[in-house]
Amino acid sequence: MIIGKNAAREWKGYGLALLLTVGMIGLLETALRVTGTAEPRRYFPELFSQTNWGDFAAGLETREYDRNGAHFRFTTNKWGLRTTGSEMENPRKFLLALGDSFTLGVVDDTGTYPYQLQCLLEPRAIQVLNAGFYGFTLEDEVSFLEEKLGLFKPDIVVLGYCRNDISDYAPFWRQSFRRHGRGNWREKQLLRNTLKQNSHLISLAKKVKVSVTGRRLKSSGQRNVAFDISREQAQAIAISPTERATYQSYYARDFEKLMALSRRHGITLLPVIFPSLGMMKDGETNPDGNFLDSLFHSHNLPYLDLEADFRGEEPESLFIVGDGHPSGRGNAIAADAIRRALHNLGYLPSASEL
Repeated sequence: MIIGKNAAREWKGYGLALLLTVGMIGLLETALRVTGTAEPRRYFPELFSQTNWGDFAAGLETREYDRNGAHFRFTTNKWGLRTTGSEMENPRKFLLALGDSFTLGVVDDTGTYPYQLQCLLEPRAIQVLNAGFYGFTLEDEVSFLEEKLGLFKPDIVVLGYCRNDISDYAPFWRQSFRRHGRGNWREKQLLRNTLKQNSHLISLAKKVKVSVTGRRLKSSGQRNVAFDISREQAQAIAISPTERATYQSYYARDFEKLMALSRRHGITLLPVIFPSLGMMKDGETNPDGNFLDSLFHSHNLPYLDLEADFRGEEPESLFIVGDGHPSGRGNAIAADAIRRALHNLGYLPSASEL
């Protein structure tokens, strides 16, 4: 009987301690929220609820965050694509901008290159659609186009390429971002990411940990790639020449599918190569430049390399600092260069068609 009472007292004490701990955590979380301290840096939270990668809800209006924690407005149209502003009743042509986050954009709606391209082409009655999605490789883009052809019926497809399009064929990134399903890694991270995206207390703890770790590494002279180089650079270092050649063969395979799809449906295709901040700032070369040039020429396909158009500008003005995606200014230059390329190649309606 005494043993039972002691056990009950112990459990009561444990319960009281648990309640006090939960209460303290709740008070700290509330205090941080009220003061606005350590607001969580949420990266594209709506994506973590997607069961089919690359299908946004129609009419979505939300506030998204870049890697610096700065927010930007993100709105979708009736097709479930990121808005390009105007939705024409009877456009002469449909232009589909196909790509990953460089195409989708991590700037306000009006700052993306498809939105700015729409503004430039609207007098020609061309409807531009933004079909960019985070983490897409060409495999995903071809899959998306095949599935949505009946809905969009594009006359022109602008295919965006950025530096991680080849390295994202690596197994870890394919499992993480592949279009149909989120992958085991993403499923396992769902609870953790939900807490990271919503708890100010966890955000504060993470900031303290990063700060302490960064100072320790700096004082010790050690180097941690997570602190001083971009994801694209880290991938370039991690991938061997043999692996890169393999992933290039995957890209070539999927490009063949895209070409066949384009020919079958009478789609005009314009590949566009986006440079990286490292190329503009540090003189790096595109490790896939020769491969892409050979691939496009093998199909007698003109393409646009934006590196020359980006030259002469301050690199930091063209990219989001600390993030690596094109800024509103970088997207504006891209939109104008694409408009000129479409015009020079005769892909736009002639004056008699207007």
